[in-house]
Amino acid sequence: MKLTDRFGGLILDERTGRVVGSKLASVTGHLLMSIFFAWHNYKTGFNAEQWMIYGTVVAGHKAAEKLIGLKWGNNASSTSSK
Repeated sequence: MKLTDRFGGLILDERTGRVVGSKLASVTGHLLMSIFFAWHNYKTGFNAEQWMIYGTVVAGHKAAEKLIGLKWGNNASSTSSK
C-alpha cells in the first residue's frame, strides 16, 4: 500500500479523488494545534489541566464532525426532502 493511498483519505474526496478544502483545513488545524501543544508542554512542563482541555477540544471536534457527517453527509441511502 502506497503512502498516498493510506493518508489520502485525510484530504481527498473518496468519490472524485480531489482535494477537499474543509478536510485540508481541518487536518492542518489539528496538526498545528498538536505541534503547539507539544512544544508548549515541552517548554513549560506537564500541566494536567491543559491536557484535559486539549483532549476535550479534540474529542469534541471529532464528535461534532461525526454527527454532522451522519446528519448531512452525502450517502446513497439519503432521501430528498422535496
